[in-house]
Amino acid sequence: MTGTGVVTRRRGLPTAAGVFSLTVLIAACSGDPAGDRVEALPDPGPIGFYAGVFPCDGCPGINAELLLHRNGYFFNRQDYRSGTADTVSVTTSIGRWLWFADDELLVLQSRGPERRFRMPALTVLMMETFSDEDYRLDKAAQPADFPGTIALSGMMEQRGEQTVFRECITGLSTSVEPGAGFNQYLRHRRRAGNPAGGLYTEFDGEYTWSGAGDPASLVIRRFDTARPDRSC
Repeated sequence: MTGTGVVTRRRGLPTAAGVFSLTVLIAACSGDPAGDRVEALPDPGPIGFYAGVFPCDGCPGINAELLLHRNGYFFNRQDYRSGTADTVSVTTSIGRWLWFADDELLVLQSRGPERRFRMPALTVLMMETFSDEDYRLDKAAQPADFPGTIALSGMMEQRGEQTVFRECITGLSTSVEPGAGFNQYLRHRRRAGNPAGGLYTEFDGEYTWSGAGDPASLVIRRFDTARPDRSC
């Protein structure tokens, strides 16, 4: 079964897009009055927020946080700590996640290398690595937002008085807030001849969040470039 929000369930690694799968149960006993009934049960997979500390060669550890949104995209943040408060490197990324229920396999796709996690328990994710150490994330209470500047690329489009940005990998669309970075975008758009459709852009941005835990809008922290010759 395929469709919006549905993963095709097969052995191995099928091509799939979405965040749900279906577990099909068939009664084994033909003498059961319900023996001919096929029942589909929703399986949301690993949707939610996970956190943990990854091992690090030469540092105290890497604080890792992963938000798997119900609409099929994820936010990931990693804090690389060297042991002193003034030397912390934080990276935040966005991407698309796929859940293969038959294999209990989570696949993260983003601008960087693909990452894979196994789910040995309902609240545990274990990243596949070549290391003998455990790269474990445990399910936790979801925070109200997921702050952090992210390198983004996608299509910027004018819709009346509103500017909307659609991120290339996830398809996530949000309105863009006014500010210095947005003004830089407007200058690049004028130089490109104010195209009627979407304009491919690259910049560092940060999402603002709604009370329901969804990205609500986008702030451009540092604008990079606009390229009318490209698209997602």
